[in-house]
Amino acid sequence: MAGQVSLFDEQTHAATAPRRQASRPWNEHEKLSYEKELLGFYVSGHPLDAYADVFAAKNYRPIASLGELDDRAQFKIAGAIVEVEKKLTR
Repeated sequence: MAGQVSLFDEQTHAATAPRRQASRPWNEHEKLSYEKELLGFYVSGHPLDAYADVFAAKNYRPIASLGELDDRAQFKIAGAIVEVEKKLTR
């Protein structure tokens, strides 16, 4: 009865550790995409963080600061399209 193990066997058998599969680390885009998919929001950053220097150089404003502007003042804001819904009309 080779290969069989008894519940009351006095010999101990070394347990083998499960093998982990080697994988590459996620890039920033993949990580953020998985966070959004799993949690519904970003945890470790935001996709627009990569453009922060561009927004600062081009004088883009946060939406929260728009109330401070004079009437009819021109401003720039940036955003990301997260969903597109197509509607057909006659």
